[in-house]
Amino acid sequence: MFNLKRSLSKIGIIAMLVTSCNKDHGTNPSKCPCSPGDPAITFSYVPSIGSFENLKGCVCNVNNPTEYAVAVYIRVGSGWWTKPYWSNPLTTIHDDGSWECDITTGGIDERATEIAAYGVPKTYNPPLLRGGSTFPAELDSVAIAKAKVTR
Repeated sequence: MFNLKRSLSKIGIIAMLVTSCNKDHGTNPSKCPCSPGDPAITFSYVPSIGSFENLKGCVCNVNNPTEYAVAVYIRVGSGWWTKPYWSNPLTTIHDDGSWECDITTGGIDERATEIAAYGVPKTYNPPLLRGGSTFPAELDSVAIAKAKVTR
């Protein structure tokens, strides 16, 4: 059955992603074109609910992206969960600023309704979330940038 609210939400997410991640400013030939400014983290591909595809993104305006990593969290039901694994909670950022994370590594992850990503120093040990309803304040104080999307 057609769900107008869900369809409009998806259209909004797609428009936001095209606007924030796929602009060609003519100055950056990498996979992650960036506008000048403060450090930023963006989603270049957000899989739809029910998909097992990987989340993809970019980190911009950081002198050496490989000195940082991405801490990714998904909301399933009322709780936030660390991705991809508790034993490996950080996602590597490539030289060009791109990154990719498997957000469906267990349970019913494909049903996640929200995704959050924090750019953090790669030496940082991010909090491991196991269904908690909020993020620890330390994430905001350590992160160089953050992004969140509802799908």
